[in-house]
Parts: sequence; C-alpha cells; structure tokens
Amino acid sequence: MRRRFFHIWSVMLVLCAQVGHADVLTDQAETLTRINLVGQQRLLAVEISMSACMVMTGVDVEANAALVKTSADMFERFSVALQAGDPDLALPPETHPEILANYTAVDHSWRTFSAASRQIAWGDIQSVTVRQVLALGPVIVRDIQTAAELVETVYREKLVTKKEMTRTIDIAARQGMLAMLLGQQFCFAALDINRAAMQDDLRTTMELFAVSMDAMASGDYDMGIIDPPSLAALGTLQDMNDLWENAVPVLDIALADPDNARDVLQDLEPITLSLLDLSQKMLKIYLN
Repeated sequence: MRRRFFHIWSVMLVLCAQVGHADVLTDQAETLTRINLVGQQRLLAVEISMSACMVMTGVDVEANAALVKTSADMFERFSVALQAGDPDLALPPETHPEILANYTAVDHSWRTFSAASRQIAWGDIQSVTVRQVLALGPVIVRDIQTAAELVETVYREKLVTKKEMTRTIDIAARQGMLAMLLGQQFCFAALDINRAAMQDDLRTTMELFAVSMDAMASGDYDMGIIDPPSLAALGTLQDMNDLWENAVPVLDIALADPDNARDVLQDLEPITLSLLDLSQKMLKIYLN
C-alpha cells in the first residue's frame, strides 16, 4: 500500500517544486497541478473499486481495506483543492462554470460510491453496496474524464512551456488508472459478478493500455503524444513493455478460464501495481 501512495505523492512533490518558481510560472504551475490532480482522482476512483473487490475475495484484506479508506480521503482532499483551491499548492479556486458543473456531477455520484466502498472495507458486504460500487465507479471515472478534457482545453493556453505535452501528460496519468482498472475488472470477473460484462471491459482495457503504451514508446501525432523525451523515458517504457508481456497471459485467465481466475488474484495484484509504478514514473518524467 505504501508504494502506491509513494508514487502519487512523489508526483505531487514535482508540482509543489514548480510552485516555488518565479511569478511568471504561476499559471504554468496551476495548469499542470489541475491536470495532474484530475488525473490522480481518476486513478483513485478505480483503485478504490479494485481494493474493495480484493477485500471481497479475501486477498490481503487488511491492507486493501485500509487502502479504500485512505484513497477515499485523498480523493476528497483533491476534490476540495480543485474546487475551492489549496494554498499549499498555490492553487486558486476554480471559476470556470462548466468545469465546476462537472465537479458537481462527480460529487453527486461520489457520496454514494464512497459510502458503499467504505462499508465493504469495514467488512459489511451486501449486494446493494456491491451494486453501487459497480454502477457508480464507471460513472465517476467518465465524469472525471470529461472534467480532465475540459481542464486541458481551458487551461492549456496558460502554459509557458509544455503546451504541446498536455495530452501526453493526460495519457500517462490514464495509464496508471488503466493498470488499476485491469485489476478491478479481473477481480470482479473472477468473483463471477457481472462476469460477461467485466470480460468485455477487460478486453477493451487491455487493448487501450497496449495502444497507449505503444504510442508513448514511439510518439503519436494523431493522439497528441510526444516522442519519448529522454533515455530515462525510453528505459521506463521498455520496462513497461516487458512487464506487459508478462501480464497478458495472467489477464487472459479471466477471459479463457474465469472459474480459475480467483486462484491467481494474489499474483495479479503486484503486476498491476508495478504497471502503476511505471506509469507514474513516466508521468514524473513528462512533468519535469
């Protein structure tokens, strides 16, 4: 659990360092902070669903239950920062009405989703709470994605540098979310909860992760992704590709032999966590 939060906070420290630069970079730091915070919220929402499912399967129950609670607290802190501002991040309150409307929609779904997830983490697992997590998790991610795209559009012109990198930064942040989504969809398929739908979603997520990874490795003009900016980036992407080749056969178990997928959940969790680590490492490279 500590490794997951280490990488979220290490990305935040990069942004905090930027806040301390000259006044001319105030808009720059604000824009990158907003883009990153929305991306981290997207990751946290999926991570909560995945950890709640792991609690239901009995995998590392104490750590996953704690992660549900800590991730939910962090999500709420980021929500307050994005809407009301945060002096520690030199982030002023949001004023754009359409962005605020998106955040309101997220908050509406979040209240029920958060309560249901926390209830599962406490060990009170009921069919209604499971249905709420399953139904509202994708809604929250969808609304956060809409907000992320709008933030990118509205704030992009405030960037002094990295203007061409806003889409790349968003994709790198999304990769971390997709890594957790792979684990979540695999877990629910293994539990035979909405299995057919989860298998379809898992296939889609696997394809999107692979396509985005390839685009980051070589650059993709059509997707708005820049070429790898350094040797460190190339090395990290190669590590990600190598790990992905090991992950695919495990993920395929939920598609080809779902009745036995539960037996490999313990093996899958560190794989998805390592994919998250590498995705967050790439995000830090792009932000520096």
